Amino acid sequence: MILSAEGVLLRDCDSTNGTFLEGRPVKQAMLRPGQTVRLGDVTVLVESVDARVVIPKTERPLPAPPVVLPDGTILCRRHPQSKATHRCTHCHELLCDACIHRLRRKGGRTLKLCGLCSHACEPLVETRRRKKSLFSRLSETIKLPFLKKNKD
Repeated sequence: MILSAEGVLLRDCDSTNGTFLEGRPVKQAMLRPGQTVRLGDVTVLVESVDARVVIPKTERPLPAPPVVLPDGTILCRRHPQSKATHRCTHCHELLCDACIHRLRRKGGRTLKLCGLCSHACEPLVETRRRKKSLFSRLSETIKLPFLKKNKD
């Protein structure tokens, strides 16, 4: 049986015993109230073909706003003692380090994923790398003989 906007469609899918509507064999028929359908040894009386689907309205509680400390740092909602360090790029939830799932890939960088929706997270404050001095750049690229220590 298929329920649609037009009513209930009865369909026989090549059953062994057959499908009978009002005593006559049928392959497919629209049902009306008051008809009898026989499926093998079972007889069904169709009382109504009206179907109303009602989805109840539910109110979704709004999440509490994040706690912001006087110095401007934001606390994690799940761990109120920890500072939020990341924001999900999908659900925009603020997360602390304990809420972040880390996926370490072989030969690649570690992915930081949201604990709620499993999408990528980005840090709230971008950490800047310290600029390297000219001497440190030279020591990485050029081997200088005077940097080696003698063990005499």
